[in-house]
Amino acid sequence: MGRYILGEFEHLVLLAVLQLRDDAYGVSVTELLSEQTDQDVAQAAVYLTLRRLEKKGWLEGHTAARSPSSGGRPRKTYSVTAEGRTRLAHAQSTLRSMWSAIGEELS
Repeated sequence: MGRYILGEFEHLVLLAVLQLRDDAYGVSVTELLSEQTDQDVAQAAVYLTLRRLEKKGWLEGHTAARSPSSGGRPRKTYSVTAEGRTRLAHAQSTLRSMWSAIGEELS
C-alpha cells in the first residue's frame, strides 16, 4: 500500500465523493464540505485535491455531457477507485484503533 498517510483534507474529499455518488463534481464537493465542516472551503483547494487524488489513482474522473447549468461546458464528475476505498478503509481502521487505545471520548 505504500507509506503515504491520507491527509485530513484528502480524507474529507474522498468521503464527500462517496457521499455524493454520481453528483460528485468540484462545486458539489465544495458545498458539501462547507456544510459538513461548518467552515468556508476554498473551491480551488477542492479542485487541486481532486486532481491530486485522481493522479494518485484514488479517484477516477468522468466527463459528463454538457450541462445547461454550467453554460454548456462538460462537467467532470468523480468516483472513488478501489485503491481509494482501500486507503479510506486503512485510515478508518487506524483512527478506530487509536481512538480505542485512548479509551475515552473528548468533550
